[in-house]
Amino acid sequence: MVATPELFEDVWKSQLDIFPKGKREVTTFEELVGKGTLPCDGKEWCFHRKTASNVLSLQMMKDVMRESVRANVKVLCDALSHL
Repeated sequence: MVATPELFEDVWKSQLDIFPKGKREVTTFEELVGKGTLPCDGKEWCFHRKTASNVLSLQMMKDVMRESVRANVKVLCDALSHL
């Protein structure tokens, strides 16, 4: 049982070969979420994780959030100005 965030991170980052997902887990994940990071193991998982971490980097999130917040605040302000 993994009971702390530190152990969870250790299992998911450095011990993937020791704790592979079984065929049943892979099939279940694929049925729920399709192919991607969750239903795979080994090199395929590392590839998906690296891709996701690049896409979801902190700077990328800040850039996207900044533009999204600006656009949505403008919509909110326009809506409130009509009240």
